[in-house]
Amino acid sequence: MVAMSSTSRQARQFRILALPLARLPRPASLAPPPPSNPAQPTDSSSGSTRNAAAGSAKTPLMLFHVVQPDPSAESGPPTLTKRAMDKAADVWYQFGQKDPKSWSFWIYKRGERLMDRIEYEEWSLKAIQEGQGVKIVPEGKEGKQERIEIPLLKPTFEDQPLPNLVPKLHRFLIHRIPYHRKMMWKAIIASPLTWPFAIIPVVPNFPLFYVLWRAWSHYKAWRGALYLEGLLQRGMIVEQPSKLLDQVYTARGIATAPKGSENAAPDQTHSERLGRVPSSAGGEVPEEAVEQGEKLVKQAKGETGAPDGTATPESMVFNPETKSGEDKAAEVSSTTPAARHPSLLLGPSQVPLLAKLFDLRPLEVIDIERAVEQADLRARKADEAKAGKTGAKA
Repeated sequence: MVAMSSTSRQARQFRILALPLARLPRPASLAPPPPSNPAQPTDSSSGSTRNAAAGSAKTPLMLFHVVQPDPSAESGPPTLTKRAMDKAADVWYQFGQKDPKSWSFWIYKRGERLMDRIEYEEWSLKAIQEGQGVKIVPEGKEGKQERIEIPLLKPTFEDQPLPNLVPKLHRFLIHRIPYHRKMMWKAIIASPLTWPFAIIPVVPNFPLFYVLWRAWSHYKAWRGALYLEGLLQRGMIVEQPSKLLDQVYTARGIATAPKGSENAAPDQTHSERLGRVPSSAGGEVPEEAVEQGEKLVKQAKGETGAPDGTATPESMVFNPETKSGEDKAAEVSSTTPAARHPSLLLGPSQVPLLAKLFDLRPLEVIDIERAVEQADLRARKADEAKAGKTGAKA
């Protein structure tokens, strides 16, 4: 029994999961213009440009999720900043475990809506712990650079194989590094504008807290992108196919759509009992793995209730009669499974299996689920934009 627990909790490997989220419609800007003379051959430069555009269009919307090893005992205790951020995160997610009628849960729900508007790319970068797993020695500084091989794992699609993802990761990082640095300074400069809210009695200065949190978030994403770019420049990131990811993407469609729904995508959030999931290698993933993954998702969402059993005082209970129309609509949508966009490659029903196979933490599960939701939204917006352009031409 002890041997099983030690095996299941062995140290995590340093690896990057390349998770295709959706195949978005081809942007109109990438469509090559028709030649004025069909018989006239195109020059090599224009041909290479079009080939590059076509290659980028074939690449799905990606999430690069970094899985880092746990801190070693030799690294010492966490820093004061790390402990403060962990404590703040624990307090915040305890708000989500409170009674839905309490003011703390009311604040938590609105805060989560603001967080959901933040791009999933920023969430993936800010979650990276700089120097955890391998430390980068800056150029010109004394010390031997440790060199390890960090696999960039990707699934295999037989119908539309993925292109090389290391160049895409590099383009992603060189775009995000200056962007998050600029947005960090914008948030810092805007913070004095929130000081007048401090004169309001009783109510905390939430605008100041939010602006400072956004500055910190952009700072973490900036540093995370710099760290990944440093690993990439030193040749430590190596692209590899993954049979485990093949199992996750083969599990697409295990959830069933509601009866009578013809337009529902095969991966609904609310599914029937999952049973056993077929794998790409011809084997099966045990039902226990899926069930344990679902428990992990529920734990991440705070659906298990407050562990201390504390109750909110009656005077602090939020009156449900004053709920806005937005709150009521959210409640209806949470009980009604929404059809997913057909272009989605990774659905919510596949996340529990992904979490189990790669030993993902609760906050990592939340980040991936948020990315899936945003991919679904982006696919729908792309359809709307495409339909609008078609209607304008007509």
